[in-house]
Amino acid sequence: IVEGLSRDIDGVTLRTEVRDDGRFALQLPHGLYHVRSVRRPDRGLINPAIKAVFVPRFGSADVALRYRLPDAVITGTVTLASPALITGPVTIHAWSADDGYNTTIAPLNGVYTLPVMAGQRWHVAAIFETVNHYWFTRTLVAVPTPGAYPQDLRLTGPELKPAPVTVLINPDEDRLIELSDGTRLFIPAGALPADGRVILHITPLAGAPHHRNGDVIGLSYAFEAYTE
Repeated sequence: IVEGLSRDIDGVTLRTEVRDDGRFALQLPHGLYHVRSVRRPDRGLINPAIKAVFVPRFGSADVALRYRLPDAVITGTVTLASPALITGPVTIHAWSADDGYNTTIAPLNGVYTLPVMAGQRWHVAAIFETVNHYWFTRTLVAVPTPGAYPQDLRLTGPELKPAPVTVLINPDEDRLIELSDGTRLFIPAGALPADGRVILHITPLAGAPHHRNGDVIGLSYAFEAYTE
């Protein structure tokens, strides 16, 4: 993934897949870019450190991105600040400023262990959700050197999670949808490239991934669209 940093390419994002030999290539305008790599979450590997790369006019640039073996762990208990007679999995995400990322799942009232890289401060977010509610916490953990770093997570809540919504829409018309908690979702005409009416399912989610380029505030929403 490359993200433009220079004035003329600010906001430009390009993606490609890595070949079987571990190499990749992208054709793009000259300028300064951030280059990073992501893959399916794997607790045994941390994303490569993000790199700044300048591509000259009519030229090329090489960059090597290496996935990293964790050399530290963040560990502790996972509980609710207001105890309740419920059980289930807690989703935990951690990310760092250099694009490091890891995730794990732990039982509520249990212990989590999250492998990370030393030399960074790690943002840690934990989410527990039921059909109608969710609990959440986030904290910052300094990991200066290899080793184990204790950090108990106490989730606050419950917060209301709106019920899923199913609507029938005409994709050629603007549509404003309001959820039960007052959240409004605007779908402009043409956003859904379909002929005929569309059945749209909207599901609020509390446990969506949190990372450097996608730090969720509150809920996220899953959209599923089907032609009638």
